[in-house]
Amino acid sequence: MRAGLVADLDAACRLALGHPIGPFAMMDIVTSDPCLQVQEILQDAYGERFRPPALLKQSVAAGYGGGRGRPGWLGKNREERSAGEERGNV
Repeated sequence: MRAGLVADLDAACRLALGHPIGPFAMMDIVTSDPCLQVQEILQDAYGERFRPPALLKQSVAAGYGGGRGRPGWLGKNREERSAGEERGNV
């Protein structure tokens, strides 16, 4: 998924839905690994409607889960995001 599209989706969630942070930015902060683990637990408990998206599985397997030193959905690692947040460039 293109970083520009992800940023647009995050902006839409913030502006239209009033969320303080978009879902992809949140996954970059928390890292995608626990997001995937939670969805797998929910799938085991509640069935296929909570099946993790294939793109999430692929990005975690490829090492694009966000966090320290790893690029995330927005194409930045945690250090770059922190510097951008301090300057107001999120």
